[in-house]
Amino acid sequence: MNETMMIQDAHNAFVLENVLDTQGFTSEEACPCCGQAAARREFDELLGGCINQVYSLDCPYCGHHECDQEYCSQCEALAWTDEVDEHEDERLHACEYLIAFDIFKEQLQAGQVISALEWTEFKHALLNEPELLSWLDEVGMNFPFDVITPE
Repeated sequence: MNETMMIQDAHNAFVLENVLDTQGFTSEEACPCCGQAAARREFDELLGGCINQVYSLDCPYCGHHECDQEYCSQCEALAWTDEVDEHEDERLHACEYLIAFDIFKEQLQAGQVISALEWTEFKHALLNEPELLSWLDEVGMNFPFDVITPE
């Protein structure tokens, strides 16, 4: 390690210990969602060589979280969860039919017969749930008769 690198390391250590306040301070503030006491924490974050003062507000009662950090895993998780929850039922429902579709395809390729009741239920779902058919198209599923060639 040369002398310049040692000076840089010493400088970085000094900044981390004496300039950057990652612990910050905590105060109590009313939660904007439920009105209960929430913890507001103000602290420094180092991002791209810049020290920024940021805050986070976390409510232990209702789980509310807000902050002004550039990157926050909790905010990202909340945004992703909201997006998933919006379509979760549709996707779970579509996955059930996707599994059934795979089973039908395997049965047809093996020369087996598909139960008339199962096939009718599947056709009924495709006719009455257009979003199911569009989701199957999105994931690239082809119907068995497009793939099966008789031997």
